[in-house]
Amino acid sequence: MKKYSMAIPLLLLLLPWGAPFVFATELDPIIVTATRTPRAPANTLAPVTVLTRFDIEEAQTDSVPELLAGLPGIDMTRNGGPGTTASIYMRGTNSGHVLVLVNGRKMGSATLGTFPWENLPVSQIERIEIVRGPRSGLYGSEAIGGVVQIFTRERMEGLNVDMELGSGSWDSRRAAFAVSGGGKNTNASFTLAHYRTHGYNVKQHSNTSSALNDPDDDGHRNLSLSLKLGHTFANGIQVEGDFFRARTRSEFDATSTRATSDNTESVQQSLGLKATGAPSERWKLTVAGGLSRDDSKTFTLKDLDDIFNTHRRSASIQNDFRIITDHTFTLGADYLEEQISGTSAYAVSERYDRALFTQYQGSYGRIDWVAGLRAGENEQFGNHLTGNLEFGHRLSEEVRILAGYGTAFKAPTFNDLYYPATAYGAGNPNLQPEESESYEVGLERRDNHSNWSARAFHTKIKGLIDWTPSANNPWFWTPTNIGRALIRGVELEANTKISRFDLGGAFTWMDPENETDRTLLARRARTTFKGSLGYRFARIPAHLTGTLLLQSARYNDAKNEHRVPGYGTINLAATYDISDAWEARLVANNLFNRRYKTAMATATPYDAPGRYVFFSLIWRYSR
Repeated sequence: MKKYSMAIPLLLLLLPWGAPFVFATELDPIIVTATRTPRAPANTLAPVTVLTRFDIEEAQTDSVPELLAGLPGIDMTRNGGPGTTASIYMRGTNSGHVLVLVNGRKMGSATLGTFPWENLPVSQIERIEIVRGPRSGLYGSEAIGGVVQIFTRERMEGLNVDMELGSGSWDSRRAAFAVSGGGKNTNASFTLAHYRTHGYNVKQHSNTSSALNDPDDDGHRNLSLSLKLGHTFANGIQVEGDFFRARTRSEFDATSTRATSDNTESVQQSLGLKATGAPSERWKLTVAGGLSRDDSKTFTLKDLDDIFNTHRRSASIQNDFRIITDHTFTLGADYLEEQISGTSAYAVSERYDRALFTQYQGSYGRIDWVAGLRAGENEQFGNHLTGNLEFGHRLSEEVRILAGYGTAFKAPTFNDLYYPATAYGAGNPNLQPEESESYEVGLERRDNHSNWSARAFHTKIKGLIDWTPSANNPWFWTPTNIGRALIRGVELEANTKISRFDLGGAFTWMDPENETDRTLLARRARTTFKGSLGYRFARIPAHLTGTLLLQSARYNDAKNEHRVPGYGTINLAATYDISDAWEARLVANNLFNRRYKTAMATATPYDAPGRYVFFSLIWRYSR
């Protein structure tokens, strides 16, 4: 298997750079995930959502799944409360059809093929960029439903310090310390955060005689840190290194013995180095390399049952050429190694994926377009070609119509391919990637005070990997490429400001059909609405926000035999500025203590969190 040197980005320092690279220098928020180049969200053709640090703090949530729930095109299910397994479904696709990047690097388990959303602390996050729709033309495997890129806390000049202490329901505690600073050319950031809660019994309304009903509270704790260090040289070269690590321990119900605590211990870690420079005024070159890991240990009856480790190495090089104004051509290459280890002996434990990608962004008159193509080679299944094409036409300065097309794929996981044979099942090394084809059209309007958008999408997925029983032995399960899905949907979104009021709403309707069985895909609600109303007081430095989340019913299983009822919750968050340095926050989630669930274990429900109240104090210093 090919290896690479982590010193590759340092080679940029030896090159004879010319004039500094000049692209847009606007101060508005930008998004890089949609095209791998910086763009203002208003100028992006793909459907995007950007959550800034301000948005994250205003939400006053302890978890990324709760932060994403109800956003356009996004559905979230959870096996209970804090630290329990959470799944994100984007535009009705599977939870493994969402590519997750942390500071540009792929994260998650290569055996399960999913990302542990429940283990990522919001205290470490500076910004979240969400791109809906296929993006395999830029990123390769997984990006059928979309891409979520998470950036840890950023570097700033001067000296900036944030400290937070909080306490709330279920004996929950949170503490966070963040500091950033430096000069114009050299600066750094460091964040340390800790969260722990006793939780609650996530199966308190299940059958008490069940062997899997452990009648205790299911606690969770998370300790995390992140670090960034950057320097800009006199010749314009920018070099940045970043490190992130989160260690968690989450309890779950696997036995009926009160005296023991069944739990999972996990580590998510990412290390990266990136260098950016400009050989000429119209050429920007970026080279990056990184390491990431996802390790988990599962204990039942105090015994170590399973260990699953995923280690990744990645490298990329990207050239952005500004041909003329509003015309950018991108050419790059990616390399990724994945290696797994643990208590189970897989026939194959490592693989590589390498690819070339290109993209052309242009504008002529009132027409904008983006065209991309990616040719990849995977060690397991060979070559794969994907791409995307998007157009936008401005009817006026505020209104434009949009259209897009894209293809994508999802490589089989190590479990799908090589899971060791047992009496009950085995992997299938002959599997092929899942493939998709998507179309969408849209209309949007933006001005200085409000914006709204409407999009309709159509996605067809073939070769879905389903684990099915053997014809000769109904107790022996293996995966095959037999599934097909057709997903159609509509996304509506609107935001406006009226005097001291902030209003926002997102509505998603979709029909996620399993064409093989003519059933609805499991755990996906057909209708979701999320609305928010915020008010900033005139006489006191306070802000109050209410959020309503409504979801229709869903089925917990592929055969649609176990129905999960719809629900509605209301959250209320308040912020009060005590002084220039001190701020008080109070949040009440599920204000009316609505009992509901989004997922089940066969026919046993995982109770969603009841009323949750949390109070925190924040101290800030900046100079």
